[in-house]
Amino acid sequence: MLLVITGVSCNIFHRKKNYETHESRFPIAKSISKNETTTSKDFKRHSLVSNVAGKPPQKIDNIQFGFGSEVHANPWVQDLNESRIDLRYFESYKSISLFPKGQFKIDENIKPIALKTFYPLVDSILRRAEPQNYKSLVVQILIYGYTDAVPIAENSPLRQTLAPYMKKIPMTSENINVHLSYLRAKEIGKIIDEIIEQRKPMFDPFDKVYIQIVHEGKGQELPDRKKKYRIDDERRRVVKIYWKIL
Repeated sequence: MLLVITGVSCNIFHRKKNYETHESRFPIAKSISKNETTTSKDFKRHSLVSNVAGKPPQKIDNIQFGFGSEVHANPWVQDLNESRIDLRYFESYKSISLFPKGQFKIDENIKPIALKTFYPLVDSILRRAEPQNYKSLVVQILIYGYTDAVPIAENSPLRQTLAPYMKKIPMTSENINVHLSYLRAKEIGKIIDEIIEQRKPMFDPFDKVYIQIVHEGKGQELPDRKKKYRIDDERRRVVKIYWKIL
């Protein structure tokens, strides 16, 4: 098992557009009928996925209840989606890797460790919101995956594994590492989503909840530009987490 903890990155992340599975970032807000409830505590989920050559692959999961159909017209949510992400205004969480080299799936034997690692993340968000008596809770969680810079051999099984994820994208070593890091970020996102579902009763005190989880592959980009890394360095094979309450 590989477990790596690193420090905080200060990169500024710019949100990408041109999503393949959603023709608009902000669907036109519908009016709310008198019969439409906005207080359902059942989480609704929808995703936006971008996988375009020349841009980092990205997936955005939106998890919400209580907003009804006006969710995208809410100024907090629009601010969350439209603004550039400046990591100076985010809380950092542990940078961690639970993945063997060249892999992006969390083994079932390791999953309990992954859950234990990220329970405190969700609990910290809930504790931070509670003292301020939030009626509506709007949270953004950033999950950035990284890899080392080891070249991927032509006959590498990793090439064959990632080929279905990289349609119309040249399978260079750099691109493969970008997608490997993205899939690792998505895997950690699944763990966090599972914890949110388990913690659902703890969100009941809020009238409205909107949680946006951004998964992005940073590939061979250095997790911390202030540190020196080797090409084959386990400290580069990490997933970094940031979060912010609006």
